Amino acid sequence: MLKLFVIIQLLTDGGPNNSSMTMMYYLYRNAFSYDKKNIAAAVGVMMFILAVIMAIPQFRSMSGNGGKKK
Repeated sequence: MLKLFVIIQLLTDGGPNNSSMTMMYYLYRNAFSYDKKNIAAAVGVMMFILAVIMAIPQFRSMSGNGGKKK
């Protein structure tokens, strides 16, 4: 997700009608191009929460007991 930022910025700049916009590029544009720091901060918090939610099942599956308590 973060690796696509440079490609999108250099090649399409969000694409026609924002068709190639990612959350990271949306955060960047709101923070630095449009000077809407509050929206960029909210998107950053949402991205963090999404990453934590996606990581929880992975940690549970790697724990060895299938995520069940002993």
